[in-house]
Amino acid sequence: MSHFTISAVFPFDEGDKEKITNLINNNKASLIETLAKKLEKPLSFYDINKEVAPYKDYIDKEELSKMANYYKIDKSDLKLLKEKLEDWRGENESDIDEKGLFVISTLNKKGILDSWGAYDVLLIEDLLKNTDFVSHAIFTPDCKLIESEHFFYHVGKSNEREFSNWEQKYRDTLKQYLPNSFVLLIDCHI
Repeated sequence: MSHFTISAVFPFDEGDKEKITNLINNNKASLIETLAKKLEKPLSFYDINKEVAPYKDYIDKEELSKMANYYKIDKSDLKLLKEKLEDWRGENESDIDEKGLFVISTLNKKGILDSWGAYDVLLIEDLLKNTDFVSHAIFTPDCKLIESEHFFYHVGKSNEREFSNWEQKYRDTLKQYLPNSFVLLIDCHI
C-alpha cells in the first residue's frame, strides 16, 4: 500500500489574511482539526471502502487477454472466461451482454483512498515558494479532485516529462486561488 498527498484549497475573504496568518502561526493544530472535519463528507466520496449501488463492471480487453493467456483460452470465448472469473477475481456474480463480460460490483470506482489525515496548513503563496513540493492531487473549494495521471513515487528518465507536466499544472492551478486562499495538506493511504 502507498501514501500520497492531496492539497485541499480553502479560500478566505480578502480582509481576513491577517486573521488567517495568525491562526496558522499560533493555532495551527486547532485549524487543521477544524478544516479536516469540513472535509470528512466530501472526501468520503473517494473512499474505496464506500459501497455504491450495484452496477455492471465490464472486464476490459487487457484483463480479458491476461485471463485468456493464463487459462490458455481463446480471448473471444466469453462463456469460458466467465466460468473462470470467480477463480480469477474472486467474484461470482457475472454475466455477458452485448457490451461484453461483466461482474456486478458495489465497489466505489471513484475510490482512491482508504484513510487520510491532515498534517499541515499554509498560505498558497508560501506553499508555492517551496519548489521541491508537489502533491499528487488538488481538492478545490467546489469539491473537485484534480489529480495527476500518474502517481510519482520515483521520477526518472522514463517519467520525467509527465512529472514536469503535472508539476506545472499543479502550480498553475494553485496560482488561480492567489492571494486569498490557504492549503490543507492531507496524507492519504491506499
